[in-house]
Amino acid sequence: MSPSGRGASSQKKKPLADNKALRRNSPSAMAQKAVLGKRPSKSPQEQPETSVLKPPGNLVIEKISPNLISALESSNLRESPSSPMSPLYKSFPPFSRAEESAEELEIQDKPTVKQRASKSDCPCRSTSDGKEWKFKCTRCFQHWHASCCNLKGANNIQHDTPLEASLNMILSEWLCPWCFDTSFPRPGSSMSAKMDNNLKSSVDYSQNIQAISDAISNAVGNSMPTVEIVSLETRLKKLSQEIHEFQQSRSPSEAPPATEIPLPKCTEPPVCDYLVDVLSAEILKEVTEFLLESQASNKFIPKNGRQVLKFGEDYSYTGDSDPPLSPTIPAPLASAIDAVTSKCRLTHKPNSILINYYPPSVDTTTSSKLPFHSDDESEIIANSEIATISIGDVRKVCFKCIYETGNEASTEYVHSVSPESNSVYVMTRSSQAWYRHGIDETGPAETQSSVQTGRFSITLRTVSKQFSRSCIIMGDSNTKPIKFGVGTGTLGQSFPGERVKANKVSAIDPKLCIGYSNVILVCGTNDLRVENVQSPGDIHQLVDILHLKIQQIQKLCPKAKLFVTAVLPSRLPKMNKNIMAFNSLVDEMLYSSFNQTVWHLGVGHFLDGKGLLAMKLTRNGDEIHLGELGIAKFVRCLKQWVYVRERQERVRQRKATRPVGVYPT
Repeated sequence: MSPSGRGASSQKKKPLADNKALRRNSPSAMAQKAVLGKRPSKSPQEQPETSVLKPPGNLVIEKISPNLISALESSNLRESPSSPMSPLYKSFPPFSRAEESAEELEIQDKPTVKQRASKSDCPCRSTSDGKEWKFKCTRCFQHWHASCCNLKGANNIQHDTPLEASLNMILSEWLCPWCFDTSFPRPGSSMSAKMDNNLKSSVDYSQNIQAISDAISNAVGNSMPTVEIVSLETRLKKLSQEIHEFQQSRSPSEAPPATEIPLPKCTEPPVCDYLVDVLSAEILKEVTEFLLESQASNKFIPKNGRQVLKFGEDYSYTGDSDPPLSPTIPAPLASAIDAVTSKCRLTHKPNSILINYYPPSVDTTTSSKLPFHSDDESEIIANSEIATISIGDVRKVCFKCIYETGNEASTEYVHSVSPESNSVYVMTRSSQAWYRHGIDETGPAETQSSVQTGRFSITLRTVSKQFSRSCIIMGDSNTKPIKFGVGTGTLGQSFPGERVKANKVSAIDPKLCIGYSNVILVCGTNDLRVENVQSPGDIHQLVDILHLKIQQIQKLCPKAKLFVTAVLPSRLPKMNKNIMAFNSLVDEMLYSSFNQTVWHLGVGHFLDGKGLLAMKLTRNGDEIHLGELGIAKFVRCLKQWVYVRERQERVRQRKATRPVGVYPT
């Protein structure tokens, strides 16, 4: 009997319909369905049949016994539980490669040698780890993986199953992709023909470009004068030697000094007001009795040459994070606050009291002092005043300029005040960025008064924990509708601050940023109007001005977080060209000069599909300014930026203060 599955020639011809049915149910047809990824239908009465899996690499194209063919034609195919289509299929490596793995272990110990290609290996030169069938060409005897010769569906056929036998019959005259060549011409509309034409066009184009490039190079080379390379090399060597001698001649101490950042002129005096007899006799008596009583009851806490007592809102500074003795201000001190607020015309009524007691020097072991410092904590309201009432001995308070000599504080006093008893001196919050104040250490020989009660210093401040998230927005008319405070259309109570007008980059005033935790710059639109930009150099000059302003802000406000908002594109194409160039230069400048300490805020979500300012976010008929919807969106983005950076700072500080070896559970 012929093993091809087509039947013996001596058999009687059946009707056409029967022949079609026979071909549909023949093993060859079923194997073809399996190769194409289809599986034959299964009757509900059939039960799964187990099979032993072997490497498909053992598949050999040989003749099939007549008994197996008759079994295929007379019996129904059963679905193996090892088939991926079976409901009982379990995912596991179907083939073991114990022999090959042992060989691989031996190869790992040997040096890498380029092996000669073998026809028993697939042209892909990779292994399928027993997961694919390997077919052998009947002409060139080259072996191929099923997926490498476009027969992926054959991988669904299991070993020792009826479908495998049918597959053997189909492959008895199989030719690989290298040997098979169809006799039918390929239509020009086919995808492969189009790809070949595109490739040929690309190659021709590249050859033409190369020919043109070579012709231009030859023409330029022929027209250029001959340059003596030897003379150039001699000059370069001489120049290199001179540079080396110059570097060797300089001593390490002669390094060029660091470039100083020019600061704007300071307009803040160290002390803005000084008054004597600030408290009435009755209030002074009540305050003095309260202080002496608190001292007698040991309520004061010793701190580095002085004693400290707090009332009112919590105020912490470097070296003292203790909470106040009481959040409620005692009545005598409340009366003193009212008197100072009225007579000194303070902008805000103080709500925090810090009392320092400087004991008199009565022996050689006692001394009192106040280290030089600035009251620049973020909780202090930016435009508020700091008032200090003195009761008792006279101690001279000295002031030093922070930026007198570069980054170091001056050793000379630029101002001093010797407050009498029942006097008050007032400093602004802004002056703390320019001056440090303190009281020198005093020994027994330097006692400044015969009064032996020491000196009580009552410092009044206006503080708020919410002000640690304060913001100042320095911007053009696009930021004019932004409101701070409580209520609809504002940034809310948790984001205090103010908006300052800065129509142009040159109008940014770094001095106004003192005291704020977040500085947001939103300007540049007016500088980039078409009539204000004559050449690309104007945009570069504008970036240099912004660079200087940022340096000044960082020097005056070292604790502030700085944000620079990219200029919003308008709906004017010519102006947008200037804006895009400016934003790109600013981004490069911030990245190279400030090491991510300044955030550059993008505005991509304010644009439409054409890269212009979205019409729905503008004012009616305006091509530059934001409307009510645009301002609301900008405010939401602003609050999100501030919150995200604040959270990152908290995480960074938490990691920095975490003990080594301690991790959260």
